[in-house]
Amino acid sequence: MESIHEEARDGLTIKIFQDEDAQNPITDWDDLVTVACFHPHYNLSNTDKFSSLDEAKAYAESERAVVVPLYLYDHSGITISTGAFSCPWDSGLVGIAFIERHKALHEWGKTRMTPHVRMLAASYIEGTIKNFDDYLTGNVWGYVVEDEDGEDVDSCWGFLGDYDQTCGCLDEARSAADYHTRDRRNKHLAKVKAWIAHRVPLDCRQPCPV
Repeated sequence: MESIHEEARDGLTIKIFQDEDAQNPITDWDDLVTVACFHPHYNLSNTDKFSSLDEAKAYAESERAVVVPLYLYDHSGITISTGAFSCPWDSGLVGIAFIERHKALHEWGKTRMTPHVRMLAASYIEGTIKNFDDYLTGNVWGYVVEDEDGEDVDSCWGFLGDYDQTCGCLDEARSAADYHTRDRRNKHLAKVKAWIAHRVPLDCRQPCPV
């Protein structure tokens, strides 16, 4: 697997990779949002409770849910959005995402469905679908920090969004590299203090690794 980005940092190397084994945010995470989509070729739902879009809409209405429509664009890959796409031939309404009233009230600690709670719920749905779209489009990343010998000293995966901007993958990688640099320097300083305390000759002392 080839890295999408590499940079040197204080003797370490940061590598960014596309996460090819990422978790699906609407099925693998504990989420408030029910996603009900209906497409002949793709399974885009996290429920099998409904057999049609009309049935899903009827249920959401009966539960006084906050509902957001979902649109799919299918052309050399798929992308999903809460807003309609400009192309009428390769896109269209594919389903809905919703949070039931009782779940929203419990999540935000309220006793009645105020406009503010509805806004919070709608915003939460938007964020969930953005994460789902990143998953569908492969916009999921991970980092590896390597030492001078090419050995992994740190790694983390599953960052959804642009690796160098919104998701924080690159920032986290740099922070991890800086942590390991500080750790190595602190360990070397402790050794130096021990060498001094035991009067170890200078030509027998090892240089700082960074």
